[in-house]
Amino acid sequence: MPFAVITGTSVVLTKGFKDESVKKEYQDLVAKLQADFLKLSTNSWLVKAEKSGHIIQASEPEIVVDQIRKVLGKRN
Repeated sequence: MPFAVITGTSVVLTKGFKDESVKKEYQDLVAKLQADFLKLSTNSWLVKAEKSGHIIQASEPEIVVDQIRKVLGKRN
């Protein structure tokens, strides 16, 4: 089954972190969790939404629509 993981990469996600080591730990954990999601399918991919934080569908809806179309187009 095709599977897209869409992640926001805007600096807004980590803006509140005052401690750089905690910020790095958070970023590493997010990357690990995304890698785990990608393992759920042999037909998966990661899409980075560079202008988005947590609410990608509001800030970059075109990315969400494009990925839905891509997933639907790859179904058997």
